[in-house]
Amino acid sequence: MHSRMFAVAVVQLLALTAALASPMLRGVVLGPDGEPIPGASVSIQTATPKVGVPILCPSCYLDCGRSARTEADGSFRIEQVDPALKFTVLAVAEGYRPTTTKFIDPAGDPLTLSIEPRPEPVDEPGRLFRGRIVNLDGEPVPNAMVWAGMYHWEEGSGSTRLDGADTVVVARDDGTFEFTFPTPLVRFGLRAAAKGYAERHLDRIRVAPERYDFVLGPGAIIKGKLVDAGGTPIVGQAVGLCGTNRSIRVFDGHWTIATDDRGVFTFTNIPASGQPRLLTDSDNPNMHFGDPGVDVSAYVYTMIADADLGSIEPVKVPVPEHGGVTDLGTIACTTNALRITGRVVLPPDETGSPVTIPEGSRLMISRDHAWDSAIITIDESDGRFDVPGLWQSEPVSIHVNIPGYRLSPENPNYHHSWMALVGLPTGDPLRVLVEPGGRLESESRADWKLQQQPLRSPED
Repeated sequence: MHSRMFAVAVVQLLALTAALASPMLRGVVLGPDGEPIPGASVSIQTATPKVGVPILCPSCYLDCGRSARTEADGSFRIEQVDPALKFTVLAVAEGYRPTTTKFIDPAGDPLTLSIEPRPEPVDEPGRLFRGRIVNLDGEPVPNAMVWAGMYHWEEGSGSTRLDGADTVVVARDDGTFEFTFPTPLVRFGLRAAAKGYAERHLDRIRVAPERYDFVLGPGAIIKGKLVDAGGTPIVGQAVGLCGTNRSIRVFDGHWTIATDDRGVFTFTNIPASGQPRLLTDSDNPNMHFGDPGVDVSAYVYTMIADADLGSIEPVKVPVPEHGGVTDLGTIACTTNALRITGRVVLPPDETGSPVTIPEGSRLMISRDHAWDSAIITIDESDGRFDVPGLWQSEPVSIHVNIPGYRLSPENPNYHHSWMALVGLPTGDPLRVLVEPGGRLESESRADWKLQQQPLRSPED
């Protein structure tokens, strides 16, 4: 009996200790003149670890979706949130434009969320867009976040900015939402996301009197397992995923997660194949022809920063339709991927004497398939650099940031439009020429073939 009572006491003590250790997300919602806004809804939208790479999707953490209502003085609190996480927070109030935060630490100072009044909708052609977020079964998706994309005020033109227009709204319980515009629009682009659904964007929706149903689905799953050469799971390895089509109108984005204690990575709610990203000029907004976003593929890759754990060559994979799973199985990492090593060469001074590399000089390498780059400090003594985790099949671009200098067009792989060195890594040492001067003007040249040519040093 006594032992049971002792066990219960221990459990209660542990629970109390955990509660005391868990921070409280607290703050206040204010109007434009600093007046408190009572009855506003404040909710946690996404989360990410304070340290390291997440192993879950941003909205998959338990605290995501938790909410509170503001009191008469505009204050709110959400108790016992995960102390290891940072959060983005959304504030919504009737008659006001919603506001969101960047990732914030709940252990920090209380939040002050300021919201602005929303103009009354003007029900005239082109100035009001009515929509509704629904799932694949046609049921409403409440509390979905909806962002404005492209504003098209006439056929064939558009902009991502329109002063005075709504930029983000939140769907009501019945899934409905509206966007208001200061000037008439012809077409409109949207991006929407909700917990448990794949984010989706769609451009060139006709701004018409009828309400437009914007469909969200669960998306696809892409997963795999990373092991070393001996078959041991690699824990905590950052894995990236990004769409292969980088067009601004159809690019679905990029994601990074870490492998778990079994070496497994799982991307969930990935925008699926089989749905349009771009509408045509047809008067029927539900029709799409030759849409480049319907058949979707993506690259899976590891990061330069984790090359010491091992690297995989970028894998191009088809993204399945909603509910589908692409399992890449077990993938063996290698620590023998290519490195780009070399030396940045500064021209001698007027007397012919060598010039020392300025302090703080940097070299940046960006990868073509992976959404990944690395900024390397150039050795001041001899101009040397070393970048691991690269592949002969993946083009890279190289930029330098050296005070008072720029890349020389005399480099064989100089791209005149990008003002960078572009090509395929070979593993051979690379000599990079720079010259005095500021940034050169970009030139429109057909340098695209450089991406399939090996990186070469200038001839002596």
